[in-house]
Amino acid sequence: MNSRQLAFRQAVFVLRRLSVRSSQSNPTGGNMTNTLNKQLWLLGLLRAIRMFMISVPVIAIYWNSFGLTVVDIMILQVVFSVAWVLLELPSGYMADWFGNKPVIVAGCVMAVLGFGVYYFTPGYVGFVIAELLLALSASLVSGARDAILHDTLRAHDSHSQYTKYHSRMDQAGFLSEAIAALLAGVVVSQLSLPAVLLVQCLVLILSVPVSMMLVPYNKTKLHVEPLTDIIRYCFVGNKRLFWFNVFTGAVSASTLTMVWFNQLHWQSLGIPIEYFGILWAGFMVIAIVGSQLASHLERRLQTHQLFALIVAGPIVLYLAVSSLSTLCGHWRCCGCSG
Repeated sequence: MNSRQLAFRQAVFVLRRLSVRSSQSNPTGGNMTNTLNKQLWLLGLLRAIRMFMISVPVIAIYWNSFGLTVVDIMILQVVFSVAWVLLELPSGYMADWFGNKPVIVAGCVMAVLGFGVYYFTPGYVGFVIAELLLALSASLVSGARDAILHDTLRAHDSHSQYTKYHSRMDQAGFLSEAIAALLAGVVVSQLSLPAVLLVQCLVLILSVPVSMMLVPYNKTKLHVEPLTDIIRYCFVGNKRLFWFNVFTGAVSASTLTMVWFNQLHWQSLGIPIEYFGILWAGFMVIAIVGSQLASHLERRLQTHQLFALIVAGPIVLYLAVSSLSTLCGHWRCCGCSG
């Protein structure tokens, strides 16, 4: 063996040893991918559990069974909405101080307590307390969940895919709510209307251990501005942010109003309560399709076009429901006269 062949073999040997050491000392791309997939799976599961709203398709009828009028129901929702808005900034402040994971866990516990109050202390006062607890839960989880998704993707150099994975989480939630809606009619027909609230509470208990398994990626202590400065910036310092919050609040109010009116509207049309879940599941299927289109529309449309589409949607749908109700009433009158 000449010196050139010996040098070549030694070089190959050194390269092999280096490659083995590198594979032992550094995490593989497969492990990194598994870690990311596990975190995304936990976030999707958490979203699915919290969106398993088996009570929503019949909750207005539940309120009505305790003597609440339409005005009472709307006041109840005003209490929830105002509490959510007022608690949103303090809850975000808590997430900055204590971390996103503890805040999410606390929010999941509040949801369990809220529906527990709904089941064990029925009545208007109990409903108000339950809505306040649920508003606290929503404010704690909403922003912290999105933040932990953002931190997870950034830690794995996948931040550009935030909209994609957020849409997938929404799809998991809508699918879960559709399944829950189908089961709502079964629970009401086989058990009772209050049993729906008990099932809701038991399902939400599962969200607590799932939230405790999340990995907090952003462990760096943040510099947190005083809460008064943050509030001043949101309402006075940044006009664009202020009007964006007003816009999202108005859109949310317009869509949630339909949620509570629909159930009373279906009841006035004589639709059996057992079928409410099927109707609600149909809404969730439409929501899943919309969630799948969200990222595509964001890439294809400009900002003002997206905002116009969001505004036009509720208006067109309200007019459609009104027109269909008029036609149903007309057909019913014709059937009675015939």
